[in-house]
Amino acid sequence: EGSPEEDGMTGIDFKTLSDLCATHPATILGASTKGVLREGLSADIILFDPSYTYTVSDKHSLYCGDTLYGKVIKVIVQGRVVLDQ
Repeated sequence: EGSPEEDGMTGIDFKTLSDLCATHPATILGASTKGVLREGLSADIILFDPSYTYTVSDKHSLYCGDTLYGKVIKVIVQGRVVLDQ
């Protein structure tokens, strides 16, 4: 198996991903200080490495043996780093 692009998967751009995972849910829930990065607003940030690949080895996982793409490498919540890999 190759990368998602080599396997014919085009994916989505980061703006669309951000809208789907942050902006739209915040709007629907009425969280006016969430969902966008803007000065003066509360920010929870996830840094994601889309080039990272790994093979699932947990034999109890439905994805055992599959190659997956991407990894969260840092999470910042209200200005504090809560995950740093």
